[in-house]
Amino acid sequence: MKNKLPDSSAHRNNQRYRHLTAVLSVLALLASYSGTTTALADDFRTFGVEVTNDDNLSRAQNGPGKKGSAGISGSYALGNRKQLSDTSSLTRLYNFNAAYYSSYSGYSNASAEAQYIYKKKTGLGPKAWWWSGGGNLGYALYSDGNRSNFYFDGDLSAGRRFGERWEFSAAYVMDVASANESVYSVSGHGPKVSVDFIAGDRWLIYATWKNRGGDSWMADVSSPYPGNEKASLNPDGTFGGWAYRVDTTTTETTLGANFVLDEQSSIDFSYLKRDVLVKNTTNWYYNNIYSVSYVRNL
Repeated sequence: MKNKLPDSSAHRNNQRYRHLTAVLSVLALLASYSGTTTALADDFRTFGVEVTNDDNLSRAQNGPGKKGSAGISGSYALGNRKQLSDTSSLTRLYNFNAAYYSSYSGYSNASAEAQYIYKKKTGLGPKAWWWSGGGNLGYALYSDGNRSNFYFDGDLSAGRRFGERWEFSAAYVMDVASANESVYSVSGHGPKVSVDFIAGDRWLIYATWKNRGGDSWMADVSSPYPGNEKASLNPDGTFGGWAYRVDTTTTETTLGANFVLDEQSSIDFSYLKRDVLVKNTTNWYYNNIYSVSYVRNL
């Protein structure tokens, strides 16, 4: 349920639909753990609210260009999961999202997207290996029109339950976005590893690590990378100064906990640490992002 600006999708889940798919996964995991089968319906509608705080929304190095903000977003989603066979399924999600940032209104946005996920298990039972492939296509409309963009995310994943409480998965993910202003048009790809742990009747603890190679936009009072920009500098109407695009290597680590309130809803707490190295330099920038979200199946 995240704002979808190019190359921010890992805070998704993988980026905006992360909490939506998380609550569905939590309910399914807890259902299999408890022996029930009613927690996840074939058709569903979901409403969510999320509050975030990002200490470097502008993605600048330390200094006057580094600008953070709190944000609030709401999301409505509908979809269904169709069982194709005893070991395969197709999930379809359609998500509508709006986000508001009080300090930098140009970053506020509304978006619509469609996500499809095919999942195949190698056998019956909760501990069988599985693999999946998915794609997410959408459009984000920003108050700062230069940032508005069409985007696509895709992934191939595989995983397995171990014991009664652990699930591990690995994926290869990619993202691409085409924005009104080319400096915000970016793409990237890389591996991702996730682990979930059922800590009790209602708690799910999770951790995710992702490495992404590709280009990233940044905004600062001036470009600290003369000669390394991949697009012409553009005045940034949201943060002031200039926006620029460079080759980067990004590492993201997410720690979170999801508490199931009842069979239809959960609350999620997460912390994301993003470390970004600009290629051909020794320069980094960092984000610390804290999120609290509530999701309910309607």
